[in-house]
Amino acid sequence: MTHDVFISHSSADKDLAGLVCKVLESVQVRCWIAPRDIIAGMPYAEALIQAIDSSRVMVLIFSEASNKSPQVLREVNRSVSKDIPIVPFRIEDVTPSDSMEYFIGLTHWLDAFRPPFEEHLKKLVEAVMMRLGEATERPTVSAAIVAVDDKLRAMQAASPITHDHISTVIGTAISFGAPIYNSGSHDDCARIYLHATRGLLDALNSTPNRLVADSSNDSRAATRDELNAALAPFGSLTPDTIPAEAANPLAWALRHAFDHIRLMPVVSQGMRDVSDMLRRIRERGGPLRFAELCDILLLAVKHGNVLFDGGDFRGIVELHVRIARDLVASIPQLPVANGDAERRQLIAACKLLEPFVTGNEQARGPEAEGLAWDVYKAFVRILKPGAE
Repeated sequence: MTHDVFISHSSADKDLAGLVCKVLESVQVRCWIAPRDIIAGMPYAEALIQAIDSSRVMVLIFSEASNKSPQVLREVNRSVSKDIPIVPFRIEDVTPSDSMEYFIGLTHWLDAFRPPFEEHLKKLVEAVMMRLGEATERPTVSAAIVAVDDKLRAMQAASPITHDHISTVIGTAISFGAPIYNSGSHDDCARIYLHATRGLLDALNSTPNRLVADSSNDSRAATRDELNAALAPFGSLTPDTIPAEAANPLAWALRHAFDHIRLMPVVSQGMRDVSDMLRRIRERGGPLRFAELCDILLLAVKHGNVLFDGGDFRGIVELHVRIARDLVASIPQLPVANGDAERRQLIAACKLLEPFVTGNEQARGPEAEGLAWDVYKAFVRILKPGAE
C-alpha cells in the first residue's frame, strides 16, 4: 500500500488516531497506521521503518501517553532523521518531555485539547494538505545542478570567501537534494550532493588565499577535511559514476558532512562561551558552586539544541564531549563551595561526565548519534536528578 501520511500514536490513543486516519482518508489523503497496515508475518519494527521512510508527512498524536512512549519517540526520531515533516496534533495539555522537545521543540503544534474537536480536525487536514503540497513540488537534478553552480560561481568571485558563502552552496544542495531523496531517488540526491562537494573542493583548492577564518576556525581547512573524510570510503567517484549500491550511503555521508560544516561556528561559539564562564569562575577566586556547573551545562544544551535542529550529531558530540572533558579536568582544580550536600552534587556530576572524557569527538554516523544522546542524557541527569 502506498501512502502519504504516517500516523504516530500511543496504543492508549488508538481510537482518536483511528478517527484522524478516517478524516484524512475521507479527503483522499492515504494514511499508514498501526496495527491496521502491518503486513502479516512482517516484523513490527521493520514494518514501521519502511512505513515512515516511504511517507511524506508524519502526524504525531501527542498526549501524555505518547509523550512517555519510547516507541513513539523512536518513530519521531526516524522521521526527523529522514527530513520528513511532522505535524504534532496535541490532544492533551501536556508539556513535551526533554527527549521529545529535543526533536520537535521548534515545530509548530496544533492544539486540539479544547472543544470543539471538529474544528481542530479541520485545521489538521489543512496543515497536512499544505505540507503534502510542499512535499509534492519535487525539483529536478538538472535544476539543482544549475542552482548549485550559480552559488559556486558567486563564491569563487567573492573576495574573501567566507563561511557564509560555503554554507550557501551547501544549503542550496540540500534544498534540492533532500526532497529528491525523500521521493525515493537516492541516486539523484547523491549526484547533487557529490556535484556540490566536488565543486566546493575545487573552489577551495584553487583559491587558498581568499578565504578568511571565522573567529578561531580555519573554515577552508575544516571544510576540506570534512568533505574529504566523507568521500574517503567511496574513492574517486564522480556524479556520473555512482554505483546503485553506493547512492544511499554516499548521500547520507555527504549530508552529515554538510550539516556539520554549516554549523561549525555554533560549535566554536559554544566552546568559547563555556571557556569564558570557566575563566570568570577562576578569576574571581571563589568556590565553584553546583548552580554554576548547571549554568555551564544549560549553555551547552542550548548550543546543542541548535546543532540538533540542524541535524549535526557530529557537532553535538564535538561540543559536548569537549565540555565534559573540560569540566572533569577543571572541577578538581577549583575550590568547592562549603557544604557536604553541594560537594556530593559536584562529585556525582563528575562521575556522570567521566565516561565521556575519552569519547571519540570525531565520531560519525550512528556512532555520533548514539554518543550525542548518551552525553545529552548525562547532562540532563545532572540538571534534573531522576530524569530519564
